[in-house]
Amino acid sequence: MKLSLTLLAAAAALTPCLAADPTWPSSIDELEDIMYLTQGYRKRTFTDSVTPCDKSPNTAGRMNAAEWIRTAFHDMSTADTYNGIGGLDASLQFEIGRSENIGPAFETTFIFLQTFLTVRSSISDLLALSMYTAVRACGGPIVPIRGGRIDATEAGSTGVPQPENPTQTFVSQFLRMGFNTSEMIEVTACGHTIGGVHAAQFPLIVADGTAKNNYALFDDATQAQTKFDNGIARDWVAGNTTNPMAVGISVASKRDSDGRVFGVDKNVTIKALTNPVVFQDRCKVVLAKMIDVVPPTVNLTEPIKPYEIKPVNPQLTLVAPGTTLSFTGEIRVRTTVRAADKISSVKIVYKNRDGEAGGSITATTAGTGSGFDDSFTFYKFAGSIDSTTSISSFTVEIAVDGGATETHDNNGKGYPVEDSVILQTPQSCMELFTDADNNRTLTVVAAKRTASTGTPALELDSLKARPNGLVVPLIVHSSLPMTAGKSYGPYTLYSVTTKIGSTLSLRATFDVTSGTAKDVFKRTVNLPGNCVPFGSDTTTSSTTAQPSSTTVSPPTSTSTTPPQSTGWASLGCYTDSTTSRTLPYIASPAGGSATLTNALCQSTCKSLGYVLAGTEYSGECYCGNYISSTAKPATSGCDMACKGDAAQKCGGSDRLSLYGFDGAKAVVAPVPKSKKSVNGYKYQGCYIDSRDARVLAGSSLAHDGLTLEKCAAFCKEGGYKVFGAEYGRECWCGDEAKSTKVGEEQCDQPCGGDASEACGEGDRLSVYVKA
Repeated sequence: MKLSLTLLAAAAALTPCLAADPTWPSSIDELEDIMYLTQGYRKRTFTDSVTPCDKSPNTAGRMNAAEWIRTAFHDMSTADTYNGIGGLDASLQFEIGRSENIGPAFETTFIFLQTFLTVRSSISDLLALSMYTAVRACGGPIVPIRGGRIDATEAGSTGVPQPENPTQTFVSQFLRMGFNTSEMIEVTACGHTIGGVHAAQFPLIVADGTAKNNYALFDDATQAQTKFDNGIARDWVAGNTTNPMAVGISVASKRDSDGRVFGVDKNVTIKALTNPVVFQDRCKVVLAKMIDVVPPTVNLTEPIKPYEIKPVNPQLTLVAPGTTLSFTGEIRVRTTVRAADKISSVKIVYKNRDGEAGGSITATTAGTGSGFDDSFTFYKFAGSIDSTTSISSFTVEIAVDGGATETHDNNGKGYPVEDSVILQTPQSCMELFTDADNNRTLTVVAAKRTASTGTPALELDSLKARPNGLVVPLIVHSSLPMTAGKSYGPYTLYSVTTKIGSTLSLRATFDVTSGTAKDVFKRTVNLPGNCVPFGSDTTTSSTTAQPSSTTVSPPTSTSTTPPQSTGWASLGCYTDSTTSRTLPYIASPAGGSATLTNALCQSTCKSLGYVLAGTEYSGECYCGNYISSTAKPATSGCDMACKGDAAQKCGGSDRLSLYGFDGAKAVVAPVPKSKKSVNGYKYQGCYIDSRDARVLAGSSLAHDGLTLEKCAAFCKEGGYKVFGAEYGRECWCGDEAKSTKVGEEQCDQPCGGDASEACGEGDRLSVYVKA
């Protein structure tokens, strides 16, 4: 990140500290999202299983956070650092049947982690991330997380420390892992500050019926056992510990391993850990060291830190007839160190494909999200760019109250945009319904710059269930050449159609490549269910696809119709407001506001897939498929000359000259509704949900293009009896829904992929049960 002089002049008023960003894109981008987006807009659901800290996997006497920490330790603990063998490599998934790995905790943890498995998030990296998440959810320190781990393909050696081991064996085992005696004590105390011991697995440590739910806690339950604190050390030194691996029947059975480990240096280290600050600091160090024990072939990244500025899903799309490209996406701004309410505007400034000045696109607020320690605001953008001059990179300008501006340039490199080969999402699709062989048809279309070298190919990474009951699927890579089709403007379309097994197909990812050019990490779940021929994607008006509950008709006007593009018709003059926009999306036509005409605004909105366009205040262009419920026809006020053609009128102050494409009308967005049945599931109603106690906790999926049909297909693939949609973009699966039913008006958020469908609301779940 490089800051402009205008920011530096007023930096003290903006933020206490602005650290350098990683350079985007990076191999850790997916992990960074999972790590830092835990609540709100675009949240990942990784933390839901350990929030609150004592959350259990629907079984009394268990604690997910404690089980995640144990799983990471068991996976790492067979490492032989002397000979460079093993470490945190997810080999534990092949070792669950061993006597040194008894109990359901490990399989349960892997079942959860595998739902986040991709080519950019290995199970071993997710194990490391689960350590950070579990510790932080319970109030512990921020354990640094690095990426780059490679998953093992088979079981490793034995050697997990067991309670009955002699003390000197523990010392030797930890030395093999790379820990000295003091670190051994610290790892044990930090790992056992939460959780406990189950009588079912360890009857010589906890006698049956002597603890609640046969689960004896390491830390006295009266002293906030679910808090990551120094209680385990404090109680041991004070002589009043109830730790079952230090006192009780474990002493007689010689399984009092915690007590023997704590006392191996005559309590010197454990006494130091009674200081709460020392405890937190040392846990941060030794737990990070623990998860960084990896095979020598692994090159770990630098610790993952949140981006100050991060592009989100930037995407070029060729628009018929081939003369323009739509450029859409979002900019995520970290507001932990800059007040969100002080940001007055966010703008991207781009260079053309020759590296010369291209233009700018203004972004608008899309939503806010947060993590354990950070907050973010997302700004969406949509612009139309000439396909010949195109785009190569952009910078981000953030204007704040008082006139200061931050300029972010991706560490001097600019945020790159690949235009030599691009995915054509409207023309691509994956059918939701399977064929007789239980496969889905996947079609991918890409636009390749005709003058560029290389032949486009689809690089597909799909998931395949492993045999023998292993819960983590296998990533299967396939490279498929694409076939050339027609040319449009400077681009030629290429396509490929293939079959993909329905099981786990919605979790596949893919790249489209051509030589060294790549448009990467696309998700099949975000593709539409039907492919649309090039040139017709903007002609399918949402006014015909969605119910038109309210049509607002303009008053009769005697003024002449302003010039417009073919297929567009004037809908009249409408009121507008900065607090409730008549059309929700601000567009940035090629050439900027200085060249704005009604026809330019219309073509820009059409290229972005919208059927309504409006001009305002001489140089502003807005797009949408529906108008706001607050918008009203206006008898006057649309009398300001367009900046690009003084003979035309482009709205006025709080007045919008409105146009519709292909018969589209001024329609207020319909209220989304549930469906009686979806893909064999019957609607049950709207239910209260909570991240602290999920109604459906079997599996989950979150993406912007969610529909009820996609959610049903996802849960059906997993064999679940119930699915629920929430917050517009979250899909949850389970086998029963036990919660409080509420009124339908509380589940009225439109699904991200189909605004006519209701996908719950915040903490409200639209529930469907298999018929």
